[in-house]
Amino acid sequence: MGGKGNTQVIYPHLTESYSSSNDPPEKETPVCTLKNFPYEIQHTIQWGREKFSDLFTSPAETANQYIEDVKGFLERLKQMNASQQIDMLVAVKKALVDDRSSSPEECIAWGRGLFEHYYHNEIKQLIHTLPADHVNDQGVKFWSGTKRYPHPLTFDANNVSSP
Repeated sequence: MGGKGNTQVIYPHLTESYSSSNDPPEKETPVCTLKNFPYEIQHTIQWGREKFSDLFTSPAETANQYIEDVKGFLERLKQMNASQQIDMLVAVKKALVDDRSSSPEECIAWGRGLFEHYYHNEIKQLIHTLPADHVNDQGVKFWSGTKRYPHPLTFDANNVSSP
């Protein structure tokens, strides 16, 4: 359950069971906070969950739906609007052709490219757009409060302890 941990004392025939209670609804975190300005561990956990789903779960599920029942997949595709159809077909092609690795070395190169994209290039772009001394329209420094100035990571294959 991410950063949320639950405990409850259960005493038979005296307290309610664990399944008798419901957790309060979790508050939504704005996408811009998750993507650019995370400041709580829950933000990074949510970002990681979404990236895992985007990179591994969703493409595999879509590709498997296509492989297991091409005719049914294409019938479901007809029910979608043109934009959704294109997205689905691009996702299948990407999973089965474009991103398909044929060797362990290609898998490593793919992962290395993802590291470069998320932990170096996107951060470099963000700090190019919003430099350390950037101020908003009210004259307040942008990188203040919960917004911490990010630093891009540089991959070092010789550093075995951290990226």
